[in-house]
Amino acid sequence: MKRFQRGLSIGLFGLGLVFGTHLTTRLVSADDVVLSDEQRGAISTNCDSLKSTLKNLQRVDSRTRSFLGAAYDKFLSSYISPLSLRMVANNRLSTSLTGIHSGILNSREVFVAQFTSYSQSFEELLQVDCKTQPEEFYRKLVATRKKRTMLESTVTSLRSALGNHYTAVEKFRSEM
Repeated sequence: MKRFQRGLSIGLFGLGLVFGTHLTTRLVSADDVVLSDEQRGAISTNCDSLKSTLKNLQRVDSRTRSFLGAAYDKFLSSYISPLSLRMVANNRLSTSLTGIHSGILNSREVFVAQFTSYSQSFEELLQVDCKTQPEEFYRKLVATRKKRTMLESTVTSLRSALGNHYTAVEKFRSEM
């Protein structure tokens, strides 16, 4: 999970570094992009470098998604679900654990859906020719950043839910 956060941080820092000094615009929405001639020129001139940076970020994100997906599946299949089944079999139900388990399952589904949406948005971004279409490129970049921010928020809430589950299990165990 720390790898994902580190990957997100590095990627966001890199994109901020690349775009930060040249692409300061007043945006009402991603569809309402108006770039100055200087900003369009900066995107067009640095297009190859931008694409290279974005492709590297995409590779890191893909590995991170695989790592997180496997970790979440491992937690669910090897720990959380068997614990819930055992509690039901032993007639030792805990509403707090059941609620947290349900929340983790829902958050995992949201994570998968958001990552898919983010990946598709990223692919669309990489398809845009930033040399000839800098406004379109920037518009898609802004939209992709928003999806990445939502994904990061979901990962944070999922990590928090896993921590809450651990705390609830410890509490339940101490009450037995």
